[in-house]
Amino acid sequence: MWPYTQQCAIVDGAAGSDLLTINSSNQALVLAELAASTVLIGHVDGPDAENAAITGNPLLGGGRYDSTARALNNGDVGAIALNPYGAQLTNLGGDPGATPATNTIADASAKTTIVAAPGASIALAVTTLSIWQTASPGAEATVSVYDGLTVIAEFPVGTEFGSGVDKDYTVPLMLSANSLLALQSDVAAAIAWNIQTLNVGV
Repeated sequence: MWPYTQQCAIVDGAAGSDLLTINSSNQALVLAELAASTVLIGHVDGPDAENAAITGNPLLGGGRYDSTARALNNGDVGAIALNPYGAQLTNLGGDPGATPATNTIADASAKTTIVAAPGASIALAVTTLSIWQTASPGAEATVSVYDGLTVIAEFPVGTEFGSGVDKDYTVPLMLSANSLLALQSDVAAAIAWNIQTLNVGV
């Protein structure tokens, strides 16, 4: 119900100066004029309906991929975070720590830590992981992913440059509390990796 004891003002956007005071005596007139108007107030519309082919440049809700982790301050505006493949990153209540990160390993047969242990009562949650061959040709290998001292996944890497695996974990791969994440191949192989993790309280 309209608050008869309260007044509010509408600015005429075209003129930018005319003020119209709405009260109990003219509210019906104002509402009728708005209803008959072709001007859409506070409404944003695109050319395409749901499940229809794109015909122009519709407004899309999107996000942004950052090769290094963002650090927003209190009250900052932030874009939706995406991984390198355009999938949205899901925050489990933790922070991204030192990731996303990427690097190469000249000889992955030596166990190499790629994400350090996050600290007491915190666990790493892997959301994306990519491993690929950097030599051309390179050694065919199996790369093991370690949760501390325990192997939690194994992925093949072929001989061709760029061959490997891209994992996008819809349900993040959880490590043990305060445990590092490392890679090791079964033979001498040159590989590159890219990873996104979250630090989650446990």
